[in-house]
Amino acid sequence: MQDEHERHFALISRRLAEGRIVPFLGAGASLCDRVTGEAWRPGCGFLPSGAELAEHLAQSGEYPVRDRRDLMQVAQWIEWTRGEEELYHLLHEVFDQDYPPTSLHRWLARAARSLAREGRPQLLVATMNYDDLVERAFAEEGLNCDVVWYEAAGEFRGQFVHQPPGGEPQLIGSRLPIALRVRLSESSLLFLGYSLSTDWDMRAFMAEGFALRVKSWSVLRLASDPDRRQVEKQLWDSLRDVELVPFELRDYVEALSARDSDMAPP
Repeated sequence: MQDEHERHFALISRRLAEGRIVPFLGAGASLCDRVTGEAWRPGCGFLPSGAELAEHLAQSGEYPVRDRRDLMQVAQWIEWTRGEEELYHLLHEVFDQDYPPTSLHRWLARAARSLAREGRPQLLVATMNYDDLVERAFAEEGLNCDVVWYEAAGEFRGQFVHQPPGGEPQLIGSRLPIALRVRLSESSLLFLGYSLSTDWDMRAFMAEGFALRVKSWSVLRLASDPDRRQVEKQLWDSLRDVELVPFELRDYVEALSARDSDMAPP
């Protein structure tokens, strides 16, 4: 098993150095360094899980259903009953704070710095989270980065927007830019803390005609509940060429960090 893990980490490090892999961050990525069993509460200094955010929104929005773990359902109910402005106000209260980057985000920033220093292909990171921990980690390393996002509300609603380093946001259009679509379709994806049972973004990608064509991996600590664990496995099995790697994310990042030198040229 140890040799198998070593081969996996060597492969991931090599593909990163070659610009052939895209880290794809799910909600669990922001919880990478969180102490097991430590409960989230507003103002506690670290980000909530998807279920904790759903519960917080449900309490704030007086959601009437007993099961409050489904973030999509809770968010939709608040939008329909109280309006989009109220939903974004509640989200803003949670996320407009100076949360520190995790060891995962700092590892990504170190990898990006190493690739830039050696003239390797730029690191592309995809995140489905509401936070800005990737940008904060890059800034800590003295790195500028282009940011592309989908605007769900406001002036550019329903459009993709690009903000260059130090520049103003620029409207791109209603489809993901072709350069990013090609890069994503031709690269391996490394799903980090991404759960198909709770994160719905991949289903939206599939609806847009995006397909996984290259061997990819999903690093995820599986639920202790056997039923939920089985559901998660079956969902990942439904995606061709994605291998589920049941690993504690913090340990996975530590193992990859030990191979940082693999980013350097021989």
